[in-house]
Amino acid sequence: FYDISTAGLEVWPELVPDTQKQAIDAEPLSSGVDELDELLYGGLDQGTITMLSGPTGVGKTTTGLQFLIQAALAGKQSVLFQFEEAEWTIRDRAKAIGLPLQAALESGELSIVEVSPDEYTVGEFEQLLREAVTDGTEVVMIDGSQGFQENLRGLADTTSALVRIGRFLRSASITTLLINEVHNITGDFQASEERTSNLADNI
Repeated sequence: FYDISTAGLEVWPELVPDTQKQAIDAEPLSSGVDELDELLYGGLDQGTITMLSGPTGVGKTTTGLQFLIQAALAGKQSVLFQFEEAEWTIRDRAKAIGLPLQAALESGELSIVEVSPDEYTVGEFEQLLREAVTDGTEVVMIDGSQGFQENLRGLADTTSALVRIGRFLRSASITTLLINEVHNITGDFQASEERTSNLADNI
């Protein structure tokens, strides 16, 4: 990937999965909700990709935040890449429903990166992910796949980009949550409209 600007030419290599997968911590990532953790046999396994899929308003982002907040409060560095909402709306919603998002942010272990339309090329975003992994991030949430498709410049194939990113994060043993909106509430259920459901370990 490359970008030409007044500063000159910048080039970013594609993300390539590490063939030497990082060591796995056997401790699953808790949601902080006992009933949900019980359904998940303790939580999400490290290095897995979980797709939270459903129509607007069912609580996909809120559920993902549960895991990010618990990770941060447990000392795990976590990043939310937010493509579809402003940070202040997330803060307000978390406060309204009693999620300790502010405490997680103040701990320094959780950060929110707002990705505005046309702010980054796909190559620049992949570089952000690469830097996050290098800096010790253990949990990543991408919210969501539709905003990912619409906001990044130079994104010709959403499916290929998400698959490449997912494989890279899995190879680095990063626990990943991908928020995915589908439009059907009734009838035939389709886990993903970007044909990326085969990337997920959990849906």
